[in-house]
Amino acid sequence: MKFPKTVIRVIAILLAVLMAVAILLSVIGSGASAASEEELARLRQMQTQLNQEKRDLQARVYDLEEKGASPLDVKAAMDERVSLTGSERDNLAAQVEAGGRLIAEKEDEIAECRRREQESFDLLKTRVRRMEESGAAAYCEILFHAADWTDLLARVDYIQEIMQYDESVRQSLRRARAATEEAVEALEAAKEEREATRALLDEKEEELRGEVENVCRYVAGLESSPDSYASLAAEREAAEKELLRAIETAAAETDRLRPVSSTGTYIWPSADSRLVTRGFGGWTHPEFGVYRVSYGIDVAAGYGTSVMAVDGGVVVTAEYSSVYGDYVVLTHGNGLRTLYAHLSHLYVSPGDTVTQGSVVGLVGASGLVSEPYLHFEVIRSGAKVDPLGYYTNYQLAE
Repeated sequence: MKFPKTVIRVIAILLAVLMAVAILLSVIGSGASAASEEELARLRQMQTQLNQEKRDLQARVYDLEEKGASPLDVKAAMDERVSLTGSERDNLAAQVEAGGRLIAEKEDEIAECRRREQESFDLLKTRVRRMEESGAAAYCEILFHAADWTDLLARVDYIQEIMQYDESVRQSLRRARAATEEAVEALEAAKEEREATRALLDEKEEELRGEVENVCRYVAGLESSPDSYASLAAEREAAEKELLRAIETAAAETDRLRPVSSTGTYIWPSADSRLVTRGFGGWTHPEFGVYRVSYGIDVAAGYGTSVMAVDGGVVVTAEYSSVYGDYVVLTHGNGLRTLYAHLSHLYVSPGDTVTQGSVVGLVGASGLVSEPYLHFEVIRSGAKVDPLGYYTNYQLAE
């Protein structure tokens, strides 16, 4: 029986294709985990940058305090530090989530590795069984039946191809087993890393709570004497009036360029609470006798809870103010605007279109506040009006 070189080449090509398919499956199996690992590396690098930014900012806070800077400037720097801590917390939460995806992908990889290992093992068993059945005599028979010298060389090449294939099967099994062991080790490492990150996340949550309490104590300390309370009240009112002018100018321009379609009916702005701790209007401090005016309402919502757009509109402002902290202003058309202040996160940017119920930010303690809450205002035709006039489903604190 003569075995042409073309047949040998075809066999070699088929073997090469089989090996290429195995390699391709390996690449496909590891591609998803590679993407998750890249995401984790990016998040860890970002965490390092946030840590450095926070250290630099803390140094600036100390410097401002030592130089006797304005309390509003000090509070603004403290708010920025709280914001960075919140970003660190969010980053660690994202790492935990990405770590969970990586673990799931590693488990899928292990299943695929074990499947390939079983296939290689089954193939090796088949080859060993055939070798036992044929033995060395079969190879000799192939050689002895050579028609001529050229045919003999071709048959030798053929036998070498078979032997190389058998060796490739054994090597494939070794690689499959090594890949399985490596995948198992990678899975355990991913689980340990995720647990360590989860522990860091818990610590960061505690750190954030401490920083929020610290900034609230700072403002409470500023308001602990009649003189400082009166001074801050005056600064607050002046800043609010200046902001109102800027808001109306920007909102009028937004309305001119982008007509807004809204429902005209407001939903409650907090997803967490309907308890109003301070209503619209003026009051006198019971101890200091200082008169102040609230141009909105304060809702006793918990730190980090969602703040929702009461109606559809366009974002006019989403920035930081020393008085309002991180705040958002929406225009709803027809001269109606709403303001959401003292936030910890801003989820929108100027120019964004929002629908009724869209989350525009999270409740915080930024700006001049001594505890976390949502400050909500309604502006109609350039004047601030009582927001409770638009609602019936709320509760007033005693």
